[in-house]
Amino acid sequence: MPIRTCVGCRAEREKAELIRLVHYEGQVVVDYQAKLPGRAAYVCPRRACIKEAMKRGRLARALKSEQPLECDDLPEKIAEAIKAQILALLGLAAKAGKLVSGWNSVRAAKGRLALVLIAADASENAREKFAGATQLWLTKEELGRAIGKLPRSVLGLLDERLAERIARELQRYDAVNPGDRDLLR
Repeated sequence: MPIRTCVGCRAEREKAELIRLVHYEGQVVVDYQAKLPGRAAYVCPRRACIKEAMKRGRLARALKSEQPLECDDLPEKIAEAIKAQILALLGLAAKAGKLVSGWNSVRAAKGRLALVLIAADASENAREKFAGATQLWLTKEELGRAIGKLPRSVLGLLDERLAERIARELQRYDAVNPGDRDLLR
């Protein structure tokens, strides 16, 4: 796996562990899928690294920009990209038949589930019934829309690899927004 250096903390990490940033028309664009053309800079998915990268023109130098770059909202842009990735993975799991949704389906599949997710606006009753579930900042409406259904308060992932990937993305989101889980609502 290729190694890249974080612009913020200067630590060397595998490319897949970092977030790719690209310069486009005077702005910094988050290239979460690593598909955009052009010179890129990389940053750890941690708020401290992102803030450090934004200081004293570090990011502009890394991207070889001759003018200052607009990147005041970079942590929010990165959080948005991570959120979009989580929702896309949930949609993928639903299409692949690796996800169950709704109280009854999740309870029926309880022994086979790799990860249970519960919406931020789920009822107190739902939170009690699924006490071991991972609490999300996403709403029932967002969860339902991600899987192409009506609002859902509880989702269960049947596939271990998808569950691990979603859990990793949730950790990335929390690292970008420590203590600020309502940022994107």
